[in-house]
Amino acid sequence: MTPRREPVLLDDRPDRVALVTGAAGGIGRATVADLVSRGWAVLATDLQPEADFGEDADRVRYVQADVTDVQAMAAAAEAASELGSVCGCIANAGVVTEDFSRFFEASPEAWWSTLNINVLGTLNTFHAAARAMLQSGGGRMAATASVAGVRPEADIVAYSASKAAVISIVKSLALELGSANVSVNGVAPGPVSTELQLSVIKVRDLGEERAGGDAYGARYERFRNESRPFSRMATPEEVAGVFGWLLSDAAAYMTGQVLVLDGGGVLV
Repeated sequence: MTPRREPVLLDDRPDRVALVTGAAGGIGRATVADLVSRGWAVLATDLQPEADFGEDADRVRYVQADVTDVQAMAAAAEAASELGSVCGCIANAGVVTEDFSRFFEASPEAWWSTLNINVLGTLNTFHAAARAMLQSGGGRMAATASVAGVRPEADIVAYSASKAAVISIVKSLALELGSANVSVNGVAPGPVSTELQLSVIKVRDLGEERAGGDAYGARYERFRNESRPFSRMATPEEVAGVFGWLLSDAAAYMTGQVLVLDGGGVLV
């Protein structure tokens, strides 16, 4: 008979540390704040030279790092271990580099950049964090996917493919790392009120202007919001709250799952 494996409980551990990538963006900053409110110390990373975490700064150490650089992510995990036991990880870094051109006018360079950051970056982050978690007796990891990885969108083929790959990474690693007491889950947001989302709308608008039309991006986002049961974008804090829950003991038995957070948009 297989021996019963006890759950890894983290909520009451005073030395628990979470590694969060893409921490300077809207979802990243909100996630850092949520984790700090739950008692975590956080090693935050992003490409920016510095980031401001306000009143949470005393529980946060910031390290500039490129998720596509495996050695940089290993160094970030090592820096996290200096703060305590690495038990949590949120692989949040991601980009939308495509300009919403049609497939035959799209840029292969944009495809490569998207896949490199979103897919390789997630693998590098999880690889570094999971190795650190082996020294802590286990832990919980989660990634930012996207509803575009569940229901692909036209004109952003590489982004949709990259987020589908993130979902596959979550499920594959859940199978592999369960024996090491490491759970792996994901969150697939729809539109979120962040600077990245606003930049997507602007790019869509510019593309429509080049084609001689009106503000397609604004119309598109309005359609996406009004067509869902909750006719608004999510806030970064709402996404962060789901990540915080996934790293909590309430989710100790959950692994290999991707929670869609899009206000019911996949239903319509």
